[in-house]
Amino acid sequence: EKHQFTQADNGWGWPKLMSLAELHNNSKGYLLHDTCIIQVNLAVATGQTSVVNAAVVIVLCIFYGYW
Repeated sequence: EKHQFTQADNGWGWPKLMSLAELHNNSKGYLLHDTCIIQVNLAVATGQTSVVNAAVVIVLCIFYGYW
């Protein structure tokens, strides 16, 4: 799924990615040693004809069951 941010729509995207219960479900394989790695692919339009592509890897550590 894609989300496009504009001047009129500058929110944070989707309000919920998944439930905390699903994240902690061992059979899903999202967590390994209390660590979840999320990769985000970004395409940033510069207002010109070129597009800058970036891949951002965000590493989240889960402490005490908090997301």
